Amino acid sequence: MTSKRFFYLSLSLSAIILLSFALFNYCRNDYGLFGYKAKPLKIYGQQERLPKYLFSYRYIPENFEGIIVGPSLTDNLNPELIKDYKIYNASIYGGNATELRLLVENALRQQDSEVKFLILCLDPYFTKDSGKKTSHIDPREYRGSLGSVDTIRLYYNQFMVKAGFTPDYFNSYGCFDFTLEKPNKDARPYIKDAAQKASSKQKIEINPEAFEDIRQIIAAAHKNKLQVYAFYFPRPHELYLLRQQHYLDYQAKMNSLFAPGDIVWDFNSEEYLDFSNDYRNYSDEAHLSKLGATALLREIEKKLES
Repeated sequence: MTSKRFFYLSLSLSAIILLSFALFNYCRNDYGLFGYKAKPLKIYGQQERLPKYLFSYRYIPENFEGIIVGPSLTDNLNPELIKDYKIYNASIYGGNATELRLLVENALRQQDSEVKFLILCLDPYFTKDSGKKTSHIDPREYRGSLGSVDTIRLYYNQFMVKAGFTPDYFNSYGCFDFTLEKPNKDARPYIKDAAQKASSKQKIEINPEAFEDIRQIIAAAHKNKLQVYAFYFPRPHELYLLRQQHYLDYQAKMNSLFAPGDIVWDFNSEEYLDFSNDYRNYSDEAHLSKLGATALLREIEKKLES
C-alpha cells in the first residue's frame, strides 16, 4: 500500500468514525435538541452549566411554563413538588446574573416557548460579579453536543450514576440536591461563626454589569409577556440584622428595576421570621437544607396561587 493510499484510507476511516459518533449522539438526543418533545431529561454528575444551557433551546421552553432563576442559593429548590405548575429550576451553582441572562434569553427567543412566568431570586451574591465563568454557555456548544470531550464525560457520568457509584444529584426539573450526602448537617456553628466575622460597616456592592444583566432578564420577561415574580433570599436572621441597613439599600436599588405589575417580596421581612430564625432551614451560613428549600418553595407556591 502506498503512503498516499494509506493517508486517504485513514482519512476516510476517521471521517466515518466521527460521522458515526455524531449520528449516535443525534439519535440519543441527551440534551433534547433534535426532534424532541416530552421525554424527561436530567443532568448527571455535578456540572450543570452546559446541560442547563443546552436545555434552554428546547427542553425548558417546550415543556415548562415557569423558570426559576438564581445562583446556588436556589439550586436545590425542587419544583416537582408544585403539582399545579410545571416549573424548571434553571439556577446554577456558583452562577451569576450574566450566565443566567444568557440562559433565559435563549429560552425565551425560541418560537415554541410555553414559558408564562419567571421566578427570580435576588441576593447580593447574585450581583457581586459578572461575566461567564466557563466557556460552556455558548451557542457553539449546540454543535458540540454531537461530539466532544463533554459528550464523552456525559456518558461517563451517566454510567457512574446508573451503576450507583456516584449520587444522583439532579431530577428532570433541574433541582440540584447538593445536601444529598449530608442531609442532617447542623448549620448553627456555620451561622454563629459567620456572625462573629461579619461587620456592620461592610457595604453591599452591586456590580454595574450584573445590575444591567438583571435589568435585561426582567426586560426579556416583559417583552415576552411573562409574569415576573421576584424575591429576596432569606438570610439567617442574626446575619441579616448585622447588615440590615445595607440590605435595605440593596433592595431599594434592585426594586427600581421592576414594573408595577411585577410581584416582589422579601423573605427577610418580619412575616418570615419563623423561617429565618430556624437553623434547621439552613445547611450552612447561607444555603438551605432540604427542609428549608421545601418550605421556601411552598411560600413561592402561595404567591403563584394568589
